[in-house]
Amino acid sequence: MSHTTMNSLVDLRLTLGWEKSGIRHRDTFFADEANLYRDLFPPSVSERLLNKPKGETRTFDFEPGELIEPYSEKRIHKVRHGDVDRKRIPVPATGLRKGRVYPKGLLRGLVGVFSENVTPFRVRDLDDHFVYADFNHPLSGLPLSLTVEIVDVKPKRPERGGMATDWLETAGTGPGIQSRINGAGTDFFSDRPFERDDTAPDTIFYGKKRLVSHIDELARQNLADLYGRYLKNGSRVLDLMSSWQSHLPDDLDFESLDGLGLNPEELEHNPRLTGRLVHDLNLNPVTPFADRTFDAVICSLSVEYLTRPFEVFRDVARILKPGGQFIVTFSNRWFPTKTIRLWPGLHEFERLGLVTEYMLETGAFDAVETASLRGWPRPYTDDYFPGIKLSDPIYMVRGLKR
Repeated sequence: MSHTTMNSLVDLRLTLGWEKSGIRHRDTFFADEANLYRDLFPPSVSERLLNKPKGETRTFDFEPGELIEPYSEKRIHKVRHGDVDRKRIPVPATGLRKGRVYPKGLLRGLVGVFSENVTPFRVRDLDDHFVYADFNHPLSGLPLSLTVEIVDVKPKRPERGGMATDWLETAGTGPGIQSRINGAGTDFFSDRPFERDDTAPDTIFYGKKRLVSHIDELARQNLADLYGRYLKNGSRVLDLMSSWQSHLPDDLDFESLDGLGLNPEELEHNPRLTGRLVHDLNLNPVTPFADRTFDAVICSLSVEYLTRPFEVFRDVARILKPGGQFIVTFSNRWFPTKTIRLWPGLHEFERLGLVTEYMLETGAFDAVETASLRGWPRPYTDDYFPGIKLSDPIYMVRGLKR
């Protein structure tokens, strides 16, 4: 089919754009085989999707309250500390923390809230007696843009009945959690967040060569495409915490691409690298590079292992040229014993907020932004299909050196 009709199945790329506390965010969700006859879209969107060709892109702007329910103080619930089920708070936390996100099921005594409820709420504030639980959607009260790209148009298969998907509700579940609340930094850093289960030197764990991909094939392509949007030919680039894959587009030609990692054999297997350096950032967060060396530093699928992230991020700022960019990307897979204890207990979008705090703490980065890529179908050839139906998500935090 060349154009969309009510009898089409359509692959769509839905991107929510918004800004809060001076930080720009773009959250992209892939709507796989959306049914234009049955599925739910805002009327202003669905009407403009009909009779359009593959590749068509439209952007819609929404005032606060148009796309997401309006913000309301009535959705702020005052809960006594004794009505919080602390036993279910992720270890090692001993209590709720300001700005953090938790499942509603932790809260007792609220009408319509049951212990099985995993819908997140935000801790807006707390004092010695009460927690002020914000049940508003995290995008409430914000102007939003929605960009819809028609990726593919397919004929509809014969069907009887079926379920309707509200694609904007699906795409909007999670985005917003990464932002600060009232402009104040989230309390991520209580309760010894940088401890790890495996306290042995990293050189022992990473001394074993692992020539395996840590995300699926489609996620690797999404990650390469993401880097392709920002990195430029002729740049000097550092691949921080590098391995045998740099996840970069094949058509980018750099002046140099240095790789800093922990396993020399993995680095040697990386054909993109022009320089290789074995260096343990948790032992020594200062890299052996001169000030203002690189146009860009990337860190792929590894930030969750940093036990001294503030020092590392400050050193990245040191070795970047003014205007140079630091791009940190990650997914939802990791080595459990080597990740910091805070990481697994965070909502996936909270992790974007955590890495953003790392960057803001340096005071050395401007134009900080985040992005997410989710919802793509997992390749049929992947070892985890069909047990895991969706491709691994990609999350990004990016900043420019002042």
